[in-house]
Amino acid sequence: MTPRRARCDITATGGSCRSALPDRPGAPGTGPSGQESYPASPGCRLCGVIFVYRWMNYMLLLYVEDRPPRGTPEAAAVTGALMAYRDELAAQGVLVAAGPLAPPRSATTLRERCGRLVTTDGPFAETREWLGGYFVVDCADLDEALRLGALCPVVATGAVEVRPIVPLPRVAGAA
Repeated sequence: MTPRRARCDITATGGSCRSALPDRPGAPGTGPSGQESYPASPGCRLCGVIFVYRWMNYMLLLYVEDRPPRGTPEAAAVTGALMAYRDELAAQGVLVAAGPLAPPRSATTLRERCGRLVTTDGPFAETREWLGGYFVVDCADLDEALRLGALCPVVATGAVEVRPIVPLPRVAGAA
């Protein structure tokens, strides 16, 4: 992976060269959720550095057929593997969020029909595989997100869908 550096602003501030930025987004000098990019400029008269980078959040959607019953050795093994995976993502500095989801039978589906809100107990669709949990990771590109998704233990028994999260524009006045 290439070093992530922004434009040097020594000409604007008259201070020391700040061409090197931290490796991970969310650190000082990056935008909200690491989404800010640094615009190109004529560059530093001293070092000539002009680099632009943008990080992206990806959601890893974990599809499972069934979960082992709580309190069983099988459940402990699955939970342990997922906790180890979560810890590895955190150690790499890419974990944004993660969580298991309750089974589909606990869902309530909302729809608007003919101007009326209709609620239905249960999932949106009856399927064999169901969304069992998710991880949100902050990656440089799709290749990194796919590499991280392939490490998830759910790949062996279910499916991991990797999908980019579309960044929304910031709301004026929001922190």
